[in-house]
Amino acid sequence: MKAILEDICERLRRNEYRNEEHVRLCIVARILDSLGWNIWDPTQVDSECVTTPQEDRTKVDFALSSRQYIPDVFIEVKRVGHVQGQLDEVERQLRDYNRNNTAAFSVITDGQRWWLYYSQTGGEFRDKRFAMIDLLDSATALDDVAGLLKEYLGRDSITSGSAEKRAKQELRLNQKKRVFLECLQEARRLVQEPPFPSLPDVLVQLMTNRGYKIELDEARQLLETLPPQSEPLASPGTIEPPHASSSQASSKSTLAPGNERTFQPNNPPDLRFTAVDSASFGQEPCKGWNELVEAGLRCANSRHVPVFKLRQVSSANIEEKKRTDSGFHPVKGTPWSYQNKDAGGAWRVAYALAVELRQPIQARFHWRDRDGAAFPNQMGDMRWSP
Repeated sequence: MKAILEDICERLRRNEYRNEEHVRLCIVARILDSLGWNIWDPTQVDSECVTTPQEDRTKVDFALSSRQYIPDVFIEVKRVGHVQGQLDEVERQLRDYNRNNTAAFSVITDGQRWWLYYSQTGGEFRDKRFAMIDLLDSATALDDVAGLLKEYLGRDSITSGSAEKRAKQELRLNQKKRVFLECLQEARRLVQEPPFPSLPDVLVQLMTNRGYKIELDEARQLLETLPPQSEPLASPGTIEPPHASSSQASSKSTLAPGNERTFQPNNPPDLRFTAVDSASFGQEPCKGWNELVEAGLRCANSRHVPVFKLRQVSSANIEEKKRTDSGFHPVKGTPWSYQNKDAGGAWRVAYALAVELRQPIQARFHWRDRDGAAFPNQMGDMRWSP
């Protein structure tokens, strides 16, 4: 299996797979054969399978059946690179394939990337995704890629039920992590308020309120699985730095001289009524909080990071299409749209993206002289680097 994947990866790097048929025959069928499926037996591997014969005779590229003509897996194949930017549309195709003739698993692949879904659960189709495998992911060894493919799509794993068991576990874990990340933003705010509780304690309470039982040790372990941070969490979260220089103070004549605070980037203050004076994500300068997020998304897109991964690490509302409603707007340089957040929410998203992508991030800002501002007429600074 590893030798086959090595050959496929080398050909992917040389751009030898020029159309969808190349992907179907030279990648997908080859991998299925190595996973124990008899690609010459149409009762096992049914190509161009009609999924809704009583309706529009829609066809899926492959239907895999461990029992004669009873589908276990639907696989939809696209050209290399032709899923990014239209994943929502392809997901709708797979959802429709499962209308009458449901398969437990559904797969979208362009040969390089494999999106895996467990169809036998409720909710939106995209929420049924339990894994994404990228053959060219430099962070994952090919032995591990081969192991994941066997575990999720191997004929023995499908027949024995172990693939279904693992898919359910991954879905539950992904859902729990998603809720955990949503609660994390609120928890970081609460630890800055009296009586200044610990972050794990607050997370246990918030998760319990959302219907997820979690022990204190598990909360600590989940925190440890987050991307590494250069600085420890602080409470209430501020460190008094040396006074700002006279040139810095004079550049903002309305601000109290010397009143600049440095904040932990992973434990930001209340950023309501703030304005950004200077900021950057990686090497890209930014003028506002949400511009930091957009810079992070451009960086992620250039590295082919999948949107579901970005949603997991940042809790950002990102769509793989152009949207201009409900606060969404297209992100320049990407096929994605992003729903703006308030200042605090945008910083948390941008910081999570920076840590995930290992890119430096910094922001200098000031609070306006407004009721409700955390530090009226004072300046703040947050920065992180890998």
